[in-house]
Amino acid sequence: QQETQSVVEQIVAGTVADSVVDEKTAEKVTEAINKGQTVTAEIVVKEVEQNKIAQDKKNAIEEKVSDELGEAAKVQYLDVEIVLKAGDEELGTLNKLQEEITITVAIPDELKATYKVIRNHNGVVEVLDTVVNEDGTISFKTDRFSTYALAYADNEETNTNPNPGTPSTDSNKPSTDDSNKDT
Repeated sequence: QQETQSVVEQIVAGTVADSVVDEKTAEKVTEAINKGQTVTAEIVVKEVEQNKIAQDKKNAIEEKVSDELGEAAKVQYLDVEIVLKAGDEELGTLNKLQEEITITVAIPDELKATYKVIRNHNGVVEVLDTVVNEDGTISFKTDRFSTYALAYADNEETNTNPNPGTPSTDSNKPSTDDSNKDT
């Protein structure tokens, strides 16, 4: 909540960095504030089909997945965005935050595996620390919003020794624990 308020204040003051929001989003946010509207932020996590991922991003992620979990690992691509809104109108997205937030993803019951979350932001591919929660979800922290991959491999197939997951939810739809933030 404070992070979004700080970004909105920076936009109105004209001091927000280009890496945080693009010029068009900044203009729309300023216009909404000048109209007396409240600007809110909503985290949106959605699955992306593999054929919709740029080949260079996909190759970089798959190389990292193979290094971390082996050739047999499977990948589910996710798009994580923070959408700025004024009422029901989407104004644009935040590209980066000053502080990390925690995102939680539900895992299907049948996937008892080792999980890794991989982020490709501006060509930098990183494995994020991933926590398997008691309720079968996994959580990771991030401050950048780009292409993500949820990589997983059966525990017997992995070539590393991370904490194995024991999923117990009945949905594989991504969810967040910071889904709505107001300013």
